[in-house]
Amino acid sequence: FLQVWLQTNRPGLHPVYSQARFGADAKSGRLCLIMSPDGEAGSLAFRQDARIFATVLRDGEKVEHVLKPGRVAWLHVATGALSVNDVALSPGDGASFTGETSVRLTGTIHEAEALLFDLPG
Repeated sequence: FLQVWLQTNRPGLHPVYSQARFGADAKSGRLCLIMSPDGEAGSLAFRQDARIFATVLRDGEKVEHVLKPGRVAWLHVATGALSVNDVALSPGDGASFTGETSVRLTGTIHEAEALLFDLPG
């Protein structure tokens, strides 16, 4: 169970609470869109110019997220271990990405679950 709080994209908007379950199959070996401004692809809608992805990676599995110009990313490793752009990360670690064109995640010997935030720069 993970809980994330984000500021709205405009002052004065009231917070909104949503929850959903995205099963391991939806996240396994891929980036599953779980939150977006418009509820794209069955994700939860929220008031922010951001997209949040969840993934579960096993040893050797790889995923890549391409960042559009003007976008940045934040990665949070919830469980397990993975490497991101060839840097090893452990549970609880985070990494920010500015000036990058993509974020590459690779599973290691410990199955990992992570969240990737695609944010305005």
